[in-house]
Amino acid sequence: MSLERLRELLHEEPTQATWDAALDLVRGAQGSDRGVYVSYLVQHANSWPAPLRRLSAEDARVDLDPLPELWPICGTLDFADAGLKPADVATLAASGQLGHLRGLDVSHNNVGPDGARALAQCPDLAGLTYLNIGRSRIGDDGARALADSPHLGALEH
Repeated sequence: MSLERLRELLHEEPTQATWDAALDLVRGAQGSDRGVYVSYLVQHANSWPAPLRRLSAEDARVDLDPLPELWPICGTLDFADAGLKPADVATLAASGQLGHLRGLDVSHNNVGPDGARALAQCPDLAGLTYLNIGRSRIGDDGARALADSPHLGALEH
């Protein structure tokens, strides 16, 4: 029944409410059904506007598992105030799943200079136009790494 509902949602007009409802269905899927749901969502929502394809800290569960199989189609990952530490940010940057991102919010975390350097060195973030790293304790070294990054030239904010 839920897969049928997911199909119905993904054939509706793309809206934030539709995306959120589809994510709820995927989150609720168990075992091998989850893979089917994820595949269907990836296949059908990939062409939706990037601002709608958003995963947030609410999805994160602090262990960086906010449906990582959906990261490649997400326009924005919002990890604000998610309890991230430098090692978590390094894991995120090294995931190889961030190439489609246009927005990343890691504000209000303990990103630190090491986490900022990991982001600065991540070629997958070359298309990023929005990065919020405020109140993340990156210090002068982290700020310099971000400013000097060859991968963050598309940033507008």
